[in-house]
Amino acid sequence: MKAYVHLRDNVHYRLEGFVEGLKRIGYEVLIGQPARPLEPNDVAVIWNKTARSGACIEAARRGGGAIIVAENGYHGWDAEGRQTYAMALDGHNGSGRWFAGDRTRLDALGIEFQPWKELRRENKVVIAAQRGIGAPQMASPHAFAEGIADQIRRVGWQPYIRQHPGRHKSETTLAQDLEDARALVVWSSNCATEALIRGIPVFYCAPNIVTSAAATRWSPGGLPAPPMPEREPAFERMAWAQWFVDEIESGEAMRTLLDVHAGRLPACQEGMGL
Repeated sequence: MKAYVHLRDNVHYRLEGFVEGLKRIGYEVLIGQPARPLEPNDVAVIWNKTARSGACIEAARRGGGAIIVAENGYHGWDAEGRQTYAMALDGHNGSGRWFAGDRTRLDALGIEFQPWKELRRENKVVIAAQRGIGAPQMASPHAFAEGIADQIRRVGWQPYIRQHPGRHKSETTLAQDLEDARALVVWSSNCATEALIRGIPVFYCAPNIVTSAAATRWSPGGLPAPPMPEREPAFERMAWAQWFVDEIESGEAMRTLLDVHAGRLPACQEGMGL
């Protein structure tokens, strides 16, 4: 069994952790992209799902191997400050497949959900701008935030665009921006996770987000009374789509996803495929 790890070699991407974990579960690990189709028992690990890793995706598609897509955790740290990494088969941010078990992983995050915000006179709607990266189905369109802002103005509300921190340094925190907000609109930003924890209704525009069951698909007509569904079931599923560093280094994270790929564990959803 061969594992191809196509991650950048720096601390943030935990290349060594993925290599160690895959070795522990029996894989011969190769750094880089494959030059041949992946066999069904082979796997490739990539960061996000972009053209940069196109050879990995094509090799999996042709040979039936597994693609594990990693990215920053959706709720990035637990109560003790341990960092998480999001991981799923075939896709990212709710577009992939993963196993979802009981609520033990959610409990480990120590999340304290605030009550849903009471809507009074607030007419500010925060929009999380994005960078437009990722798989074609999941990458935000050009000028996404500006287009949503125009829609919000047309229904009489006040849009506030929060720029992506990877492009523009903000003088305010997300929590500060949400204090007087009626709702948050995202493409697929992790801002949605933090807003939902704070009781701020979330609308999403991407084909999916990992917390979609606690949010609402965007339509301007939904702004006057945004739905406020039960949040914990969505967060239970989200908690199983991210793993701690020690679970990556032990191989548990990859083994769980590969059991889904092999049909030994059920996937919590179909995913968008390769």
